[in-house]
Amino acid sequence: MDDQAPLLSPATGSTAMGADRAKQHEPPPPALFLLAGFSALGGFLFGYDTGVISGAMILIRLLRQASIILSASMVFTVGGGDGRGSEKTTLLIGRIIVGIGIGFASMAVPVYLSESAPVELRGRLTVTNTLFITGGQTVAGIVCGSFATTSHGWRYYSASIITMAGVSDEATAIWLAAATSTMNFLGTFIGLWLVERVGRRPLILGSLLGVIGSLFLLGMSFQMAYTHSPGVQMPGHDIECQVDTCGICTSLSACGFCFHGEVDDVNNSSCVAANHSTYDQMSTSGLCSNSTLLDSGEITFAYDWCPYEYAWMSVLVLGLYLLFFSPGMGPMPWTLNSEIFPGWARATCTSLTTSVNWASNLLVSLTFLTLTEILLKYGAFYFYMGLATLGLVTLYTLLPETRGVPLEEIESLFSGPLLAGLKRRR
Repeated sequence: MDDQAPLLSPATGSTAMGADRAKQHEPPPPALFLLAGFSALGGFLFGYDTGVISGAMILIRLLRQASIILSASMVFTVGGGDGRGSEKTTLLIGRIIVGIGIGFASMAVPVYLSESAPVELRGRLTVTNTLFITGGQTVAGIVCGSFATTSHGWRYYSASIITMAGVSDEATAIWLAAATSTMNFLGTFIGLWLVERVGRRPLILGSLLGVIGSLFLLGMSFQMAYTHSPGVQMPGHDIECQVDTCGICTSLSACGFCFHGEVDDVNNSSCVAANHSTYDQMSTSGLCSNSTLLDSGEITFAYDWCPYEYAWMSVLVLGLYLLFFSPGMGPMPWTLNSEIFPGWARATCTSLTTSVNWASNLLVSLTFLTLTEILLKYGAFYFYMGLATLGLVTLYTLLPETRGVPLEEIESLFSGPLLAGLKRRR
């Protein structure tokens, strides 16, 4: 970058810019906020969809972060046609293209914002990117909710956990998922306000502690639903589905719970094999194989949930989880990831850690249903709680505070003993 004129000031680097303004109490130039706004726009599409980062690991060695952000924007534009696809192939191709753009943006934008910002605003500007991400998730939830009741309308993956809690109406579950996404969006403003006031370390540790408590309560709520699930009154003919309760029945991927009546008055219940060709909307035999009865509402087929009058408890705890997650565990990993690496390795290390992030997301998505079968639903959340506890201990031991530390000096925070993260060193 030595052959380019500085964008924001005649200073030679972001560290000098931050130090000079801190001393002179000069407001940052409007160009900085304009840069942050346009750079973080990719976060909006990042929040709207999911994608890949692998391609960025190669390009980062050849291109500057600014070039990758522009490339991501062009890829978003090309891939945006997936929303107009009427068949699976078009949708799949579009989502792959958008995923590549998301991969570019999710790696490059936080680093670019961090390197461009003065030290006293670095945390807020990087959290702005997460604010756009959660805003995109909120808009996605609202759009999906708007189409939830139409014929062949949209389905929202995040509503699955709400359905599993016992909310039977799909449209209601989708709107509740949109409400929780909105809570995540609003909670990010708390992180935006606190990141330069209390620092990164207290935010992420406090957030993670709240997440652990919320996962425990979420596991308890699902355990209560499992324990108090209605019994099977009419044994079915499917060998793999001959169980005693709805909780056991819906923990099996091959089975679903068929019943007549309301949540608090279940009658003629049976555990029958699910018809996977209908996306588990009906059974292969019994009353719930009759689409007319199902459409009329006389019979209900519950594939991965049980009628439970206290389903609101799980939804409430899910909201509590997001309330703790959104200020700290949502934005702080992206903020710290853009700060802690030395300049000579920042681009490569950031692409690697972002790849690990997306790979971990993929791993959770691929194994969640399997975990709910092996450990049951509540056991899966207890397992996640254990992983979060391990993360809390690790971060408490190793993570230093980076608030107010110039990027060139952050490497020194990790140059001492293993437990040096327990205190801030400047």
